[in-house]
Amino acid sequence: MISRPTRPGCRAPGEPPGPNSLSDGSTSTRCRARSLPVPGYGDFRCGPGNHLREPPWHDFLTDLKERGLPSPLLVISDGASGLIAAIEQAFPKALRQRCLIHRARNVLAKVPAGMQAEVKDAYWAIFDTEDLKTQPGPRLVELIDHRITEMAAKYSPTYPAAMSTYQRS
Repeated sequence: MISRPTRPGCRAPGEPPGPNSLSDGSTSTRCRARSLPVPGYGDFRCGPGNHLREPPWHDFLTDLKERGLPSPLLVISDGASGLIAAIEQAFPKALRQRCLIHRARNVLAKVPAGMQAEVKDAYWAIFDTEDLKTQPGPRLVELIDHRITEMAAKYSPTYPAAMSTYQRS
């Protein structure tokens, strides 16, 4: 849920000029605050700021901890460096995983449109484990890592930037 702007000079897209608009009536969408309902812990507000920087995320996660949220076992996030740093600082024992959808989008953005379907299919096939009889654990991780290496080897000569993004994230 997006809450109303909280800083002078900010207004939501389409909102008429009012007490929160700039004197020239211009719109700023970067300063909206976000409110996130967390069952059992109430609504949490992530204040205005650049989502790639650490301070807003650090404050948000600190607020969660102060309200009693225990460290999660796993945190899945996009690749924003500020968010990753805040997660690692707030929850040092939590495992962190890069969101597979964000990773796929970043990889496909570096592949020509005509080849995106093939690369996308190959990407998602890596994580399809129905054909594997291996239980979750280190051995399954090893098998998936092998698939990742195979995909990178196949597409790196043709799409080096895409595979660099793929292996880095």
